[in-house]
Amino acid sequence: MRKRVLLALLLVLAMGLSACQQEGLFTGSLLLEGDHYLTQGESLSGAVLVLDGRLTVEEGAWLTGPVYMLGGRLDSNGEIEKDLSLLNGELILGPQAVIGGDLNLGGGQVEMSPQATIKGRVNTGVGLQVPERPALFHETLLQQLPIMLIQGVVLAGLAFVTVRWIPRPVKRVRTAIIEHGLVSAAMGLLVGIVALTLLVLMAFTIILIPVSLLAGLLFFVAILFGWIGFGQAVGQFIVGQFKWEFQPALTTALGTLVFVVVMNLLALVPLVEGIIPILLAVTGLGSVFLTRFGLIEFVPVTDESGYDF
Repeated sequence: MRKRVLLALLLVLAMGLSACQQEGLFTGSLLLEGDHYLTQGESLSGAVLVLDGRLTVEEGAWLTGPVYMLGGRLDSNGEIEKDLSLLNGELILGPQAVIGGDLNLGGGQVEMSPQATIKGRVNTGVGLQVPERPALFHETLLQQLPIMLIQGVVLAGLAFVTVRWIPRPVKRVRTAIIEHGLVSAAMGLLVGIVALTLLVLMAFTIILIPVSLLAGLLFFVAILFGWIGFGQAVGQFIVGQFKWEFQPALTTALGTLVFVVVMNLLALVPLVEGIIPILLAVTGLGSVFLTRFGLIEFVPVTDESGYDF
């Protein structure tokens, strides 16, 4: 039964990724940094997702697919054949700019010439403004501490049940974190970038919204699984220091509680803020994918590993 549940989770991920392999379905570009230019006569095919950086579309250049801006800057004096959706960032439309679809404004800054052409509708006020700094950071430590403890207790309970149910997969994830931390971090960063990009693109495609929801849920489960692996490592360290004799499930629950609280406290440290929590999250995520949700041990390719539960 345990094998079937974990294999079912992996199958959902495989279905989500295989749905993206149909030719031309998700052809597009992802902008993460730097300056990019399209001059007269040049075009860019497929959807464009702008996370950061700057894209300049000069007069006589065009984009064939929809544009989704989650950050960065877009200077356009050319043509965007489909919708343009601005959630955050900076958008500048020149006098020769043409948008063939709708202009969806949910946040960010817009500077639009009166001569710019919008063939569709201009949709505003959709409540998608992305704040520069979460409201949580404006609260005092005493105000945030109860929330941290509640989160820690909930995840500790989840860790306790998980280890009682599937102890060996959690152990494999913990081992990958401890013995292959750098590899896990690199894998988690890669998986995070690819997965988030696919989820955003699928969410903007009506037909694949259910798939994006399932894939998003699995992504969230993978992050939680990685945190539980961290929790077991922290729990074993604490138990070893105090020479306590706890059951593995209780050890993992204790470690997860401490791990979550400490991770939230680190997010409040100036200059560090979210860097360390994100690094921990991607490391745990990478260890989960390296071990196939704990189904196998991550070992050199010359060694053998199995699926024994």
